[in-house]
Amino acid sequence: MHMLGAEYLNELMQPLKEAGFTVGDFRGRGADDLSAPTGETDPKKAFEKMCRLHKEASELMAAGGNVDTQMCAKGRKNTKKRKECRYFQTCVYQQQKEQHFDVTMVAHQLLTTQKPKSVGDPAAVFVDEDPLAAFFAGVGRVPVSVSVDEFHAVESRLKRLAGAARKKQETKRANGLDAAWLAVADIHKALLTIDDGEVNRRALGRALHKVTVSGTVTEKLGAAYRGVWKALKEVDVKPGMEPTRRAAKIAAVADFNKKARRVAQLVKILHGLIEHESERNIVDVHTDDDLKEYWERMEALKARNTLGGALPKPPITDGEREEDRRRLGLDDMSIIPGIRNDDDQITISWIKEKRKGWNAPTMYMDATGHEAVYKALFPDIDAVCRVECETPHLYVRQVVNWNASRNKLVPSDHRTDKQNQTAKNNIGKVARMIEVRADQFRGQGATVDGLGVDVLVITYKPTREVLEEMQHDGLVPDNVEFAHYGNLTGLDRWKGVRCVILVGSATKGVPAIERIAELLKGDKLDPINSAFGNWYAQEKVGGRRKGQDTGPELVRDYHDDPIAEAVRWQLTEGHMVQAWGRGREVRRTADTPLQVDLITNLPLPLEVDEFVKWSDAQPGYLDTLAARGLVIDAETTARGYWETVAAALPDVYVSAAAARNQNSRSRAHLLIVYPLYANERVSTKSASAAAPEISFWGRAKVRVGRYAVPMRFAPDCDLVRLFGPDAEITVIDGGGD
Repeated sequence: MHMLGAEYLNELMQPLKEAGFTVGDFRGRGADDLSAPTGETDPKKAFEKMCRLHKEASELMAAGGNVDTQMCAKGRKNTKKRKECRYFQTCVYQQQKEQHFDVTMVAHQLLTTQKPKSVGDPAAVFVDEDPLAAFFAGVGRVPVSVSVDEFHAVESRLKRLAGAARKKQETKRANGLDAAWLAVADIHKALLTIDDGEVNRRALGRALHKVTVSGTVTEKLGAAYRGVWKALKEVDVKPGMEPTRRAAKIAAVADFNKKARRVAQLVKILHGLIEHESERNIVDVHTDDDLKEYWERMEALKARNTLGGALPKPPITDGEREEDRRRLGLDDMSIIPGIRNDDDQITISWIKEKRKGWNAPTMYMDATGHEAVYKALFPDIDAVCRVECETPHLYVRQVVNWNASRNKLVPSDHRTDKQNQTAKNNIGKVARMIEVRADQFRGQGATVDGLGVDVLVITYKPTREVLEEMQHDGLVPDNVEFAHYGNLTGLDRWKGVRCVILVGSATKGVPAIERIAELLKGDKLDPINSAFGNWYAQEKVGGRRKGQDTGPELVRDYHDDPIAEAVRWQLTEGHMVQAWGRGREVRRTADTPLQVDLITNLPLPLEVDEFVKWSDAQPGYLDTLAARGLVIDAETTARGYWETVAAALPDVYVSAAAARNQNSRSRAHLLIVYPLYANERVSTKSASAAAPEISFWGRAKVRVGRYAVPMRFAPDCDLVRLFGPDAEITVIDGGGD
């Protein structure tokens, strides 16, 4: 499973319990402890964590320590030597280890780690939603890299350990450490000879073969891998240790151990590659000069008494050479996926294996998964089944003809003042669209964590943060909740909202997609033949208007490599589907319909009820005023009219002239039907929208300049806050039933 939220978890468990099964979940240390709410409104802080020291536990693991024995408990129970964490006796993470269920629910990440003993041997595994994130490493925005300095640090550490062992006359251990650091040094030397960029099998094979004159390449890589783990510094931490002291102990070794573990991961990737390579014909690259140089180095080392024993194995035999020939493809120009040589560092990414304990008959259930991606990641899939659902109570409105990209909606220190101002202006326009929808659907949504949420807005994380600041300042209604792309899959908290608004798209950049696709394909990707700059290729396609074969022109990104395109689609269009799916459109009824607004030029796999251009989608001033609880009861030609509009909407217009000039068009540009009390005219822009009930609104006159203007105001409208303390406000009728 993905995220084990309380409500969603109970919803899944209940039918199983009713069928007579025992059902429970196993949660990681950093997961929410659903039995311990904190009272915080922030969903991320709503519960205590399963391990009260989960951050410290993560730091210890990253430093190479063992959390179970170094933080939780060590020693026999009920003995003086027993050491325990101060939370151990009441720790819910520990308590769940003693629980056993017929059906156990776990997060995706556990599929690539050792299976908890309490889970037992599963008869079947059901994987809900996209599990890709749990199986890929090093594919994020900041890739995992191994630098020259990190190799040097490991070599130096192994040398020092070998010297210390020799002083203690631990000859066998010293020889093993010498072999380890020499193996690490040789691999490092081999990698330095490879040209920058993608690493192909031929280049790697030649480089590794050239430095291997004793034993086989596989033996060398194995020795290096074991040696790197020997180089790790001991984390001198014990259960119950004082927090400050424990943190200092971890910090003392964390930096080196993290470097060493990255080196170990690189060596592991190389070892796995050679271990699983099929038979190939390779070229013998050894020369007499190579052997002479190697033996001269060995003799010099022995003379300095750094080896302290017999010389290493003799040069490889013909049989051992043939073994390497079966493992290394020295004439193969195909690339090694996930490895790049960039200047003084090697960047690595890899696929994590599903651990053996989970190898049971498995069903993957993903509404937006791409068949090609799943078959590449899980080649043992036997069948793919498609399930289609009707959504008769979903109404979709897509705002097109405007590319809601990050550049247009995300202010940044890396952009010019003009670009940032444009982004802020665009966010302001989006905020007013949200404001009008929030007013239209107020009271029609659901209660989420004790608060009424009628509208869910999903956008880029920086844009979300700006909108939340505006909400804090009162510029966005309080019945709106925000989320951002990338943290949505599986969340069920918004299943009752009345409206979901998607702003922008979940598009991933070319490098991020290609790193994943390269690992899945296991080879070099097909190039993008008609790339749009350093972006994807693009083509114009038609939108899908409901019940018709026509639609407006939209722009679709695509990658020429089939696997890369499958990954791009799953993480972009697929993620967008996941985003609006937070409203659970399939479960809606005639009494609980769902409105979805898509503010994106991206063609999506659904039929759209209504396409609207960006310029036409902007709320008119009447919409915005009504959303703020105000209807001006006068003609636009009335004296003081535009001064009143500008005063009520200072975040929209800088002056009365600006308001008049920008709104010289017809009142038919209203998005929602609002009666205009001066002449009883009604906009027909959206016949499907219901007019607000304003018969009980109050009446007032407001003077912000020379003239007083009549208006109607909602019961919750604060005229003083809206117009400011300097306005002259005369309430004629306070309104009411």
